[in-house]
Amino acid sequence: MSAMDKLFPYRKGTDGLELFAFPHVGAGSASFNPLRAALRHQGVALCAAVFPGRERRLREEPHRSMDSLLAEFADVAERDAYSAFRGEYALLGHSAGALVADQIARFLVGAPCRSPRLLVVCSCSPPPRCLDTGISRLPTDELIARTAAMGGTPRALLADDD
Repeated sequence: MSAMDKLFPYRKGTDGLELFAFPHVGAGSASFNPLRAALRHQGVALCAAVFPGRERRLREEPHRSMDSLLAEFADVAERDAYSAFRGEYALLGHSAGALVADQIARFLVGAPCRSPRLLVVCSCSPPPRCLDTGISRLPTDELIARTAAMGGTPRALLADDD
């Protein structure tokens, strides 16, 4: 078992193009199942990342910052001697996963391995346009108050602490 197996536990490898996919926040690797099935017929093997706090890594503490996520990726890639990135591969990120894929692509271009053949990002503004508004760091009560002020969220949902 390689160090990469923890991050990409469903990776099967391929002689063709391997597409490493990064899901949106709160999603798991299963969100890519329809795309995985469609690409299989094109000779592309899609393997989705499983981050701490999701799926088989549910008991692990989730990352709270991009820096910690990238540090985990760098550590895993280095311990694995970049073996997953020797063949033809590409990166795909959806929504917040697009930001992850972008940062990982930047890392891999400077790493002692083959660079990604392609970077696909979807449902996300380009990184220079993604501004940190600070909303994610608000105390819960203030976050709920701002959400309520925008309208459109049922009161019952806003009142539910879970």
